[in-house]
Amino acid sequence: MDANVLFSALIANGKTAELLLSDALELYVPELILAEFTKYKAFLIGKSYRSEADFRDTLDVFRRKVRVVPGRRLEPFLVRAKKISPDEDDAHYFAAAFFLGCAIWSNDKKLKQQGAVAVLSTEDMIALLG
Repeated sequence: MDANVLFSALIANGKTAELLLSDALELYVPELILAEFTKYKAFLIGKSYRSEADFRDTLDVFRRKVRVVPGRRLEPFLVRAKKISPDEDDAHYFAAAFFLGCAIWSNDKKLKQQGAVAVLSTEDMIALLG
């Protein structure tokens, strides 16, 4: 799962948040996503219209649900991931997909511009769990 999916779940309590909390899914994120939260925390709180305490509580729920893959575990996969990633900033998601042998949950259409890793949108995820 990429950061934008997680950000979307934090901002709005819609289908994305519902899926994220579903027991039917086992979700993983690369460790670098924690830095993304720190970087965009004020923006996300402003967009979510939550208090900082409520935002922190919601984030804690998501942190318990999502498993973080340490960066050191992804290092062996980064060269291959950078070769296929349409954006170097997304290479860690591809490295995690290679490491775990799974698809990436993302609504970013440019991530589908490669053929090595399946990229599933929220709509795809809903259909799979249908």
